[in-house]
Amino acid sequence: MRVVLLTREFPPFFGGGIGTYAALTVEVLAEMGHQVAVLVRDPAVDGPNLQVDAPRPGVSLVRFGDGLMSSEARAVEGLAREARQYELALLAWMDQAGRPDVVESQDWGGLAYFVLASKHARHPALKDLPVTVTVHGPKFLVDRFEEEPLYQLPGYWVGWMERSVLRQADHIVFPSAYVRDRLREDLTGLDGTILRNPLRLPPAAAPPRDRSTILMLGRYQLHKGVLDLVQAMEPLWARGSGVKLEVYGRDAWSHILHAPLRRYLARRYARWVEQGVLALSGPIPPGAVAEKLAAAGVVVLPSRFETLPYAALEPMAHGRVLVAADAGGHRELVRPGENGWLARAGDRAAWGAALEEVLAAPDAVWDRVGASARATVAAACDPATVGAAKVALWEQVVAAAAPRRHYPFVRPVAPQPAVPGPATLSVVMPYYNMGRYVGEAVASVLGATRPPDELVLVDDGSTDA
Repeated sequence: MRVVLLTREFPPFFGGGIGTYAALTVEVLAEMGHQVAVLVRDPAVDGPNLQVDAPRPGVSLVRFGDGLMSSEARAVEGLAREARQYELALLAWMDQAGRPDVVESQDWGGLAYFVLASKHARHPALKDLPVTVTVHGPKFLVDRFEEEPLYQLPGYWVGWMERSVLRQADHIVFPSAYVRDRLREDLTGLDGTILRNPLRLPPAAAPPRDRSTILMLGRYQLHKGVLDLVQAMEPLWARGSGVKLEVYGRDAWSHILHAPLRRYLARRYARWVEQGVLALSGPIPPGAVAEKLAAAGVVVLPSRFETLPYAALEPMAHGRVLVAADAGGHRELVRPGENGWLARAGDRAAWGAALEEVLAAPDAVWDRVGASARATVAAACDPATVGAAKVALWEQVVAAAAPRRHYPFVRPVAPQPAVPGPATLSVVMPYYNMGRYVGEAVASVLGATRPPDELVLVDDGSTDA
């Protein structure tokens, strides 16, 4: 198959969980003999042209920057601008390389919003193009657990872009039933296929033995649970425990705390930092993560929300002892006491008890749990199996592709009662500093198959002549 992957993250430009997924997916598809083009925005790219590299046979890495957009289109800001850029990049790539069999996009940030809107508006190049979406955790869902203001702009509209993408995709892939069910609370009847994220097993490491350090890898965000974890560790430290908590990740602003979370933690818990039992560090380079995990004993994932994170899968694949919150897709893989431990998300007492239990467990239990965790990931996330299932799914989507008769709005459109008497049509056309386009727009409206009975032009305080 000829596949286009739309992603905001792709190594070495960005090394998050979406980037890990994208790199592994591309690698597996290329090994299977498929042609894959990865479209990724790179602000370092100048000018209107795509920059295309071939990192391996069968793979095209297509980078683009702001030069794709006209000056008028740049009036759109933030993630909406990025979504528009991805549509323009896809169209430019199709002009250059031809039509792919299928497009896959991430959900976060509404990346495929304009691609799907144009598809369902019958854009000649996109109207028959199958587009699937793989869920990694949309912003509108994460923000609830991050305690972000849900109605603040532009985040509010980004949430509706994400909802539109999920409603308009030809098929959705969920990495877990957990995230599917959380999304259904907002988008009733949302359906799709559950398919685990792929992961290759690293070489077998020495059995976990380090009981002096607890390791956490993840961004400094409230929904990642780092504040909950530090508060759960405080009673242990107060009782004289010398177990050290090491946290590595990118810092992030917390709206509710009015500060970057890492800085807040360093100031609020300076006592424990000074005593050497709390280390708050920046991100580990992607190439060094495996080495860090191989040397670890206990790895924690205290998140309030996750889909099926590599922050859980990678420690399990390394045979480490994982203690994770029970709020995420990983709980479908972790069997407490058999291949890891679970603790109630946000419950500091439960976390303290779980960590004490794990640290007191004998080496034989750690060895058994680590080996079982590694076997679990091998069975659930085998790249060849996941890749074959993804391709089979795409083939079904392509075979079933058909244009929709109605535009797929996020919410069902309620039928309107019939208006007595002859039907009338009014068109309202607001504009701001677009005077040179008004004549063309008016001509287009008046030339429609059903011209309006009235056309109202609204000049929103234009300053152009």
